[in-house]
Amino acid sequence: MLGEGARLLAVVAGLFGPFLAGGIAVARILASAPEAAGRLYAADLAGAALGAAIAVGTLMPLSLITSSGINGYKAFIFNTRKHKETPLTNHMGLRTVVTYSPSEAGRSLQDSRDEDPWGKWKRAKVATFNRRFPLYLLFAAGFAALLFASLRKTEPWVACAMGSMMIAVGVELTCYYYSMYIVAAVLVEQRKELAPVILAVSGASQILLLNYYWVDDKYTAQSWLFFAFSLLILYSYSRPFSMERLKACDFELCDGQVPTPHLMSLGAEEVPRAEFLRRLRRALQRPARLS
Repeated sequence: MLGEGARLLAVVAGLFGPFLAGGIAVARILASAPEAAGRLYAADLAGAALGAAIAVGTLMPLSLITSSGINGYKAFIFNTRKHKETPLTNHMGLRTVVTYSPSEAGRSLQDSRDEDPWGKWKRAKVATFNRRFPLYLLFAAGFAALLFASLRKTEPWVACAMGSMMIAVGVELTCYYYSMYIVAAVLVEQRKELAPVILAVSGASQILLLNYYWVDDKYTAQSWLFFAFSLLILYSYSRPFSMERLKACDFELCDGQVPTPHLMSLGAEEVPRAEFLRRLRRALQRPARLS
């Protein structure tokens, strides 16, 4: 088990580390002035790449020593390919959502008289996914675009938390792997309004388990729940700031610092210092929220 775990973690670190560092780098470059792009978050990007290198350098030798060497990786690839084309009733993810059809659900195709009671269901799932593969790619590309828009002006730790949601889009996993969504809880540090949403999703996931008899229906509903939750988080981060949003959040004053022509064209106005301080004192007495 130690070798299997180390092998899996080494593969994840090797793939995820460069992807994270590269993704943040591209987002930062496109979101900032070209002359500043090379300096932005250099330490964070280097840290992500170094962390991935250390993880691979530590875990890969460990997995080779504690299991069957390089043959273990060959078996890992073979097993991954096998399970990729073997639908399970507790699979979750975008693929689960895209391939679902009421007429092909377990309640319609499962037959306990067959040698493999779920054989018809499995074959139908694979055939439907092959037909709907372009639709899957369209949804995945849209999700990735929204993720990119959300990461353009976020800090690296936020990117790490939000980037984990792409796992549900890229691969179909068994239900227990969705404990990974616990990383979304760290976003509450920045967006307090997400706290009740996370609690509601957690509660709803348990209610859904009780409301469906057939296992595949349960986890299709769970897939919809977590996919919608991911979209909600990405949407909350992708919306551009505007004066309208600030007013809706009960902000009364926005200090523009320097009266540039651009700011004046947006409706900014110059006020005497005494007037500004009076407005500031009044604004500080009113609660405001960033939601």
